Amino acid sequence: MGFGTTETAGHAKRSGIHRRLARPVVRFWLARGILVSITNAALALDWATYRNSAYGFSVDYPTQLFASQTFSTNGDGTTLYGLAGWIEFRAYAFNNGDELALETTVDITLEGATNTDATCRRVSDDFAVLSGTVTDGQKGERIFYRRFQPSSDLSRVAVFEFFYPVRKRTQIDPLLARIGTSLTAPKNLN
Repeated sequence: MGFGTTETAGHAKRSGIHRRLARPVVRFWLARGILVSITNAALALDWATYRNSAYGFSVDYPTQLFASQTFSTNGDGTTLYGLAGWIEFRAYAFNNGDELALETTVDITLEGATNTDATCRRVSDDFAVLSGTVTDGQKGERIFYRRFQPSSDLSRVAVFEFFYPVRKRTQIDPLLARIGTSLTAPKNLN
């Protein structure tokens, strides 16, 4: 995934004896030119890879968080559900027939999005990220995180979305770096 790893953790010296502090180990990867850190909590989970052969993309996800899975009828993706449906993970792709710029694609996903407050947006040539909160009467306020990965000719876009309760932020946020860097670009349409 990267060019090497570095681990850091707190240490304290007391009476000449080194002891480890109860801070998480953080590992750093250089992935796609971005320095990524992943905590030991993310590393301790069991991970699986969802592969979509129709669109030619893949993405990793932590298996322990999900109790059930559904597949779309048109073969464009899958949805994983946590217990009681409070946590959802979606991975899918779509054809970008007009080969719209990634920024325009992100804008379109926000059009008509009700009860959504996008508080973070990052668009580059290689990927885009959108996150914030969405409020659903039954599930309450949840954080959403959406990452877009275009094909090299912009004819297709792979996406993963993660929805989770605000109270789960400290458990889920550290996982997003690994999931995000694992999302591969879909194959070109032509």
